[in-house]
Amino acid sequence: MYIVDSENNRIRKVDTNAVITTVTGGAIGDNYPAHNAFLITPNGITFDSSGNLYIAEEYGYRIRKVDKNSGIITTIAGDGLASETNENIEATKAHLINPSKLIFDNLNNLYIYNSNKISKVNSNGFISTLVKNKGYSSNNYSNELYNMTFYDVKGINFDKQGNTYFIESSKILKIDANHIFSTVAGGGNLSEDGIKATNAVLYKPEEIILDNENNMYIVDISEHKISKVDTNGIITTIIGTKLKNSVNNIHETKDELIYPTSITFDNHGNMYFVDTGNHKIRKIDKNTNIISTIIGTGIKGYNGDNIPATLAQLAYPRGIAIDEQNNIYISDTDNNRIRKVDTNGIITTIVGDGILDNIKATDSYLN
Repeated sequence: MYIVDSENNRIRKVDTNAVITTVTGGAIGDNYPAHNAFLITPNGITFDSSGNLYIAEEYGYRIRKVDKNSGIITTIAGDGLASETNENIEATKAHLINPSKLIFDNLNNLYIYNSNKISKVNSNGFISTLVKNKGYSSNNYSNELYNMTFYDVKGINFDKQGNTYFIESSKILKIDANHIFSTVAGGGNLSEDGIKATNAVLYKPEEIILDNENNMYIVDISEHKISKVDTNGIITTIIGTKLKNSVNNIHETKDELIYPTSITFDNHGNMYFVDTGNHKIRKIDKNTNIISTIIGTGIKGYNGDNIPATLAQLAYPRGIAIDEQNNIYISDTDNNRIRKVDTNGIITTIVGDGILDNIKATDSYLN
């Protein structure tokens, strides 16, 4: 069966197994308005110092940029191929493998967690490797800062003093301005709160972020919790337990999360995080420590835009970022969209058409 999907500008085919695919037409790629673009599993998102939005397209193997002023989308890293790559080449000619996390430093260099390493795209658009995993091979590694290999490197962040932090397996490492390494969290065998972070056990840290006071927050995805390491190096759980359930409007440490992934802060110091398995975005008020759901119903799906964000369905969201006006942006990953919640609490899609192929036709969306 062939279908004219008029408003989505496609001809689609349903085969004898009732699986739908696009045979011609569809959404468009680069150098067009972002809301018409096609995304494949958007994950991490971030802004540069000029307010342009960047998207890690995990299974598109690219990093996309949405211009703040024009709304035009382009590719700034990755060529769509998932394989090893050479170093010190134009980022748009490089291969990326499942890029997920993104962050800028204060010099506007972009860092990408890229499956088996952390890559750096400098302000001239050239890509190199910052740190790499043990056993990963390449023809020409610059390994820019460190003549070392690591096991299971992940997220990266920076403090105001220029120190670098990144995740290695179940530890958080710090590299100071003299390239001296130290462990700041994990590596221990204790699981209680109120102890030195280096004596604590971390299971599967997914992301790290620092607030304006240099406190560090760690998302431990397998423990379904978020921990804080204060400036004295003491670790405490601020939200989550090992129980995988979700409630709302209670004090933070009693709440239960399912696979939290990303954290950010607004300019008032309130924390926002992605409760991926619950299909929600949550907020912790800085002053009251009360947690609330600000986006999502907890039901996986997509039920439209231009509605209050608390009534909107999400599907395994992964990334979050907040602009200078306190608008919230999320990667609604399994809906293949980037969505925006304005300061009035209304949600819209700003990147991606959300159309999926190779699924059951009865699960597909026509327009």
